[in-house]
Amino acid sequence: MLNDGHFRTTELSLAVALSLHGYTPVLERRGSGQKVLFCFNPRDAGRDSELADLVTEFESDELLVEPKAFVIAQKRLREQLYDLLGVRKKREIQHRI
Repeated sequence: MLNDGHFRTTELSLAVALSLHGYTPVLERRGSGQKVLFCFNPRDAGRDSELADLVTEFESDELLVEPKAFVIAQKRLREQLYDLLGVRKKREIQHRI
């Protein structure tokens, strides 16, 4: 979805894939619940038209990323998400018990 020139998605895997292609996600909380939007500015990576192409490739299962890099980037983005929502990871809670 493109609003005000930015691309927004709620899909974590798409946000991770775009981040691996040089786009920096900005996380926005949606309402008072646990819903978060990953927002991308197409001009951040200096490639305005490429963002739409990457989204199309992702949606058609053609976008390639290196698996290990994906897992690492997903972990980092998930940590940002948890920080924004104020959610602790289960592992951190278990260590306190």
